[in-house]
Amino acid sequence: KKKKKKKKKKKKGINQLGTIDQQDEKQVENLAKLWNFSNGEVKVTINSGKDLPAVDKSGTSDPYVIVEVGKKAFKTKHISKNLNPSWNESFSFSVKDPVHERISIKVFDHNTFGNATKMGDITIPIVNILKAPGGCIMEKDFPLENSRCGTVSLNFEYTEIS
Repeated sequence: KKKKKKKKKKKKGINQLGTIDQQDEKQVENLAKLWNFSNGEVKVTINSGKDLPAVDKSGTSDPYVIVEVGKKAFKTKHISKNLNPSWNESFSFSVKDPVHERISIKVFDHNTFGNATKMGDITIPIVNILKAPGGCIMEKDFPLENSRCGTVSLNFEYTEIS
């Protein structure tokens, strides 16, 4: 007898952390109607980096972070010759569409002469923060995307504005 393999149905929309996957926009729209999200403010804290890629000839990096929501962006100070920097800098953004807006985190290596070198990035849908297990507050280490290594420790806090 041949045993048939049962295919597991993949739940779309909400992953095991209870946050919304970016890919399923239609599901996000439906959940947004149920959850009745309103405008607000998101406070983003860039805590630290860990095991960031070495991009300088010296085997280190001079990392800094640019955080963006919509058309507004802020930049942290750069930390010289450090693959495990501590920034501990916070930035606040007003959010008009929490379902569709995203937080963009980009890590760069500072170069005194020439252009900065991109080390990696992270994109977080704001709706993930709204439905985080702690409720509108999320603290997590995120692995850098488009990078061979490294994580960034971030805090997010969302406050609704009536």
